[in-house]
Amino acid sequence: MVSAVRPLRVIVKERLRVLERTQEWLAEQLGTHGSNLSAVLTGNREPPVDEVARWAAALGLEGREADELAAAMHLAAATPYVRDLVERQDRELGELREALARYRDRVGTARFVLDHVEAGAPPDVAELDLVALADCLREAVRARNARVHGLDRPEPRGSSPAG
Repeated sequence: MVSAVRPLRVIVKERLRVLERTQEWLAEQLGTHGSNLSAVLTGNREPPVDEVARWAAALGLEGREADELAAAMHLAAATPYVRDLVERQDRELGELREALARYRDRVGTARFVLDHVEAGAPPDVAELDLVALADCLREAVRARNARVHGLDRPEPRGSSPAG
């Protein structure tokens, strides 16, 4: 999943905290000076993307964590255009996740209503999101009408609508 890529500085500092190590220790493991590592982590110097595996090994990262480190290093070394593009896509992904959560809430409302209707008991309206209920009822009516009028059946192969 390409979610918001955390900054390289954040990934490294969190991992060092877990390992109970310092930046100086990491610099030593990477065979560089503390000032060079600091410059990379503050964004004043591009990270050495050809050394991703070495950084991951030094930090004890594998799998998804190593992939996240690689993405952060490559993003830090990318042009401003690419960084802006990734940030925009991350925002759009967040908006899609919010829309999906709203949709799931509405599906939950529909299930709540259907469970009560099937049980023969009216749902407690105070517990419902009325906009979601209206959407659910509209969809239920469309589905019923499609079923009744045969609109939910697939068209036979080779046929096309008259037009």
